[in-house]
Amino acid sequence: MVPPLPAPDDVALVLMAHGDADLLAQALEGARAQTRAHRLVVALPSTGPGAGRPASLPADALVVTGASAPARRNAALDAVAGARAVVFADDDVVLRADHVEQVVRFLDEHPGVVALTGRVLLDGPALGRRVGLDEARAAVSAPRTDALQPPSRPADDVYPSAFAVRLLAADGQPLPERFDEALPGRAWLEGVDFGRRALRHGAVVHAAAPALVVRGLHVGDDAAQSPLGYAQVVHPLHLHRRGVLTRADALRSLLRPLVANAAGLRGGERPWRLQRLRGNLRGVVDVARGRVDPSRGERALAGQASAAR
Repeated sequence: MVPPLPAPDDVALVLMAHGDADLLAQALEGARAQTRAHRLVVALPSTGPGAGRPASLPADALVVTGASAPARRNAALDAVAGARAVVFADDDVVLRADHVEQVVRFLDEHPGVVALTGRVLLDGPALGRRVGLDEARAAVSAPRTDALQPPSRPADDVYPSAFAVRLLAADGQPLPERFDEALPGRAWLEGVDFGRRALRHGAVVHAAAPALVVRGLHVGDDAAQSPLGYAQVVHPLHLHRRGVLTRADALRSLLRPLVANAAGLRGGERPWRLQRLRGNLRGVVDVARGRVDPSRGERALAGQASAAR
């Protein structure tokens, strides 16, 4: 059991590690460069690559573990229950040096905001490529341009790769929302799920001042493509059953990746698009049989791996 933070005004930075020691080292370097003091938390997988506390972690870093991204996020929120705010960042995210400072400033100036995503200067997944480390660092080191942008715009989701949460809601009560641990692995649509529920307690926004780059280094992980394809079909329906998504939103969220995966078969993305499409089709079959169980995608992958051995 990790003890809670001793001071109620602390801010925590949670690094979501996904099993790559080099990426975690780079993320730790970015955390040390932050201009605003914070409590460092490293969220590690409980099993598989990356499990166990790396020797390179600072002695004062808190470590939490979990089998999935939502489980690790919830463990981090519980560990820093005394914090004013929590900033989450994946290990392939490069933050501007004043990112945490800008998050805290924005939340102080906008007490009705309970969750925010910063300005993504480069988005590897959206660009369809991996952003190199030098390119990412150059982007976050470039002269600021946020004064040319609107300070914020309303949103109904957070970007899971990097976002911040105020732990006290607009009504002064602790934010009761947690991440849905029924969503396995990297938890497709967890940002939509959490953002929609956070709206019950205050505003959710995209803010211009906190800046970052998402390198997108986990997109091409072949082992993850089939279960991700399964999640693209099943998770929207799971969220609809929980009352988070309307039927129309769930269908849009389901059909958009299906079309993209089918269209991507004609280009250089064919290998991983094909794996995702296979997962899509398995999801469609399960839904047609009345099975809307997010965990089945990961279990099917585990069964394939056992059969291969």
